[in-house]
Amino acid sequence: MTKEEIFDKIADIIADRFESDKATITNEMNLQTDLDADSIDFVEFVLELEDTFGSEISDEDAENCHGRRSRRLRGSAPSKIS
Repeated sequence: MTKEEIFDKIADIIADRFESDKATITNEMNLQTDLDADSIDFVEFVLELEDTFGSEISDEDAENCHGRRSRRLRGSAPSKIS
């Protein structure tokens, strides 16, 4: 799976979960400030990522990503997904 394919799947999840226009989702997006995501939203988002990609995101990785750019998640995904 390419980085573009991974980003596309993550963008689909973000668009659906946060009722956002997929065309506005970028690598620079901050889930907390740009989408008003709270801790519960973030946990549900991580669980959906795990289900979608059939991989586990450690609590430590999830904590490091909370409130940071979506690129942070995408950057850690390929080694677990590819």
